[in-house]
Amino acid sequence: MASALDILDDLAPISELSNGRTSALLQRADHNPVILIKRNKPSYVLMNIENYRALMERIEDNEDLLLAEKRLDNSTGTTISNEEVMLDLGISPSDLAEAPEPELA
Repeated sequence: MASALDILDDLAPISELSNGRTSALLQRADHNPVILIKRNKPSYVLMNIENYRALMERIEDNEDLLLAEKRLDNSTGTTISNEEVMLDLGISPSDLAEAPEPELA
């Protein structure tokens, strides 16, 4: 867990963006998120794009996990085989064999 002194290192007044210190703030944000203070309140977070993307991916993964757990909790435990689904949809094995291969990005 980060100490209070470590957190203070991540704070910067928003006025530094207009006082010619933008480059220094961006260099700091390359390593750790910088919390910008506006009117003595934390107002914004400045971080590099790789860390932002990683953070968003972790959030999405966590949301997917929570959704999967919720669905498992609500599950009746009954499953349907692939063959039953195909029969219900009117898809035969020959239909699948004749279908074009999907393009993966």
